[in-house]
Amino acid sequence: MAAGPGRAKRMLYRCVAVVASLLVATALGELLLRLSGRGPWKHLRPRAKEQMVHDRDPVIGWRTRPGRYHFPPYAPGGEAVEMTFLPDGTRATGLTRPVGKHRIIFVGGSFTLGWAISDHQTFAWKVQERYPNRGVLNVAVDGYGTYQSLLALRRYFRREPGDGSLVVYGFICHHADRNVATHIWWSGLAYYAGRRPVYLPYCDLTDDRTHLREHPPRAYPDWPLMRRLALVNAAADLYARYLRAGAEQQKTRVTRLLIEEMDRLARDNGARFVVAWLFCLEGRARYRAFFDEKRILVVDCPLIRGLNYKVPGEGHPNERMNTIWADCIAGGVKKVSGPSPDFTGTGSPRTSNHSPRSWP
Repeated sequence: MAAGPGRAKRMLYRCVAVVASLLVATALGELLLRLSGRGPWKHLRPRAKEQMVHDRDPVIGWRTRPGRYHFPPYAPGGEAVEMTFLPDGTRATGLTRPVGKHRIIFVGGSFTLGWAISDHQTFAWKVQERYPNRGVLNVAVDGYGTYQSLLALRRYFRREPGDGSLVVYGFICHHADRNVATHIWWSGLAYYAGRRPVYLPYCDLTDDRTHLREHPPRAYPDWPLMRRLALVNAAADLYARYLRAGAEQQKTRVTRLLIEEMDRLARDNGARFVVAWLFCLEGRARYRAFFDEKRILVVDCPLIRGLNYKVPGEGHPNERMNTIWADCIAGGVKKVSGPSPDFTGTGSPRTSNHSPRSWP
């Protein structure tokens, strides 16, 4: 039996009421979020004439783009910055291409890369000056943590032998957040990247918390209208938090396993592995105990916290700090190059007793 006119009108009224209620609820939610300071998604606007130095990478997330780049000073009276990336993506460590079989290979993030300072001011360049007969390669990329450094090292060893080389990993404690893609790091990458999505690879633990699971690069949620509506932005943020729930609790364990794997990878390729401890406040004692337990070589370098050791207007370590690190690391390289040395957390030599370890 066909519905009468009265019934059809009632159905229409109900639909209109439902839609109106949803619109009112959305408007009210939007108003409350904005009054509480939660607006639509916003990203950092790049500096004027800032050049793009990265390309997307399907495995590591991003990589440096070969070329020579010029950046204006970050503060009035500061220095302009010249950054040179070679055809293989490594940063220049000298006026000529590094040569020599027994190389020193630096991996890590922006501290190791030398972000915001010129090529000749980085500690990798300065270490090359101290060891002219050894080819120094700076494979570090800004934003990398331990996992992405491991991926970069795997790629390097697939194309180059490691016989007699020394791998130096520039470690800061914040790499732990990057390794597991904590919400604060994941959302921060999206903020600083602007409108370009950043794809971040990450790790977590298996159910028994003994092994690593590696995940391909994934971008922070980018939902329609999240740049216009606070409600959509809040929903996307809630979803991102759900995806990375538990990452904070796993980050230290994951980082330890990754460092062990980096050490094993270097030894399997005939190289030696050293952690250059650049900056760590949170969990320093726990990491120190871990390095001692696993007999991982460590050079403990100081970080002097003060304006005289930072790039003005930017905040990364300046040339003065990099010179101190170069002296520290060069001294460690000299000891490591001796007959079977090891290092404690302070850099004093002792007899090494490394034995092969399985993953993880």
